[in-house]
Amino acid sequence: MTSSLEEFQLSTKVTDINKWIFCDVKISRYLARNEKNLTLPSEDRAGKTVFFFHFITNFLKLCLIFLRQLSLPKKIKLDGINHLVLSSEAGHDKKNYLRHISKEEDKFITVKTFKTSSYMRIYTISFFNLIKFFFEAIKEINKVLSLKLPKELEVLVSKHIKTNLANYSYLCSIFLKIHSKHPNLIIYHSGATFLSSATKRIGISNRYLLHGLMGEAGKSSFPTYEKIFVYSKEEAEYLKKLTPESNVALYPYKEIKNLEKKVLLFLRVDDHLMEKKQLDEVISYFTKNAYKVLFKLHPTYKGLLAKELSSAHSIKLSNNNNLDAKQVIDEEKPSFSIGWASTALCESLQSGVIPITLLDKNSKKYNYVDAPPIVYPIQKRCLSWQEERKEIDQLISNMSEYPNYLEILNSR
Repeated sequence: MTSSLEEFQLSTKVTDINKWIFCDVKISRYLARNEKNLTLPSEDRAGKTVFFFHFITNFLKLCLIFLRQLSLPKKIKLDGINHLVLSSEAGHDKKNYLRHISKEEDKFITVKTFKTSSYMRIYTISFFNLIKFFFEAIKEINKVLSLKLPKELEVLVSKHIKTNLANYSYLCSIFLKIHSKHPNLIIYHSGATFLSSATKRIGISNRYLLHGLMGEAGKSSFPTYEKIFVYSKEEAEYLKKLTPESNVALYPYKEIKNLEKKVLLFLRVDDHLMEKKQLDEVISYFTKNAYKVLFKLHPTYKGLLAKELSSAHSIKLSNNNNLDAKQVIDEEKPSFSIGWASTALCESLQSGVIPITLLDKNSKKYNYVDAPPIVYPIQKRCLSWQEERKEIDQLISNMSEYPNYLEILNSR
């Protein structure tokens, strides 16, 4: 009998078959904070089984899924399609695909990532396959719940199982049928990690187009991908350690030439995340130095602060909100991009435009979401409005030093 004093890392117990159990945002955040120091006793708890209530509710849910699919017309045809793009409501996935992979719209088709009914419009699944994956999942759940998980993690895992056991069983079934009929089909998405655990289980080629700067993740909750596209070398290095089996590539960038005397200010999603006094100060500083200030609103922004600022400083609101950050940077060719922890600041530096961060560690608004730290070192790769005003003054007064500042930001 193995000694109970022996311990193991959680990741050693996680496989392609049971990884879905940990593919949840809250679980990933927990593991990002704790997984490195998380060791489990080798002696499992006896008699630990999936909660009966979870089993019943998910079995009934699976029956409803089976019946519902029978009533939906099969309108999505995959014949002649090379790629399946899983798209969120915001549509970032499709935009990333068109920008970085292919503009041939007749070679791919989109399916709404988080809408089960979208997949039901592709094929009908047999009840036998649904039940097969359902009981396979239960077997793996019992193995995981027999481990002596920390209480907080066990609660998170239990909630995830309750919500997604039937969904996972269905996804495995539908992807098995898709793969059997279209073995060369490649799936692209921008963050469907739970769904990716099902495609990995089946063996479908799955590629991740990162949207937004990556936050730290748990190794046990991050699926393996055939390819992952990222914004920065720091993210690439991080992922090569987190998921060494995945191929990681940087999005391509071209340096912008002939920068103009403009400042591009990327506003946050909500007014309460920004301080009017700080923005007044920034706008006044650059207009005083004869720079044209432009706003790039967040796609979902619905606040009033932008209009107040534009009125107070006679700034014309841009009509470029249909463009993503990189497209606006390329079009406007600013000398500086300003924001907080926006992906746009990373893309600016990659394009040869100096970014300035407004992050203030002493502000109550510094950590405005309960999320793990981002991998990209914003404070190192940007000039800080709070801590490096002297350097900004020096650069503004002597723009011949611009290439040197770019080199410093890329290397420090």
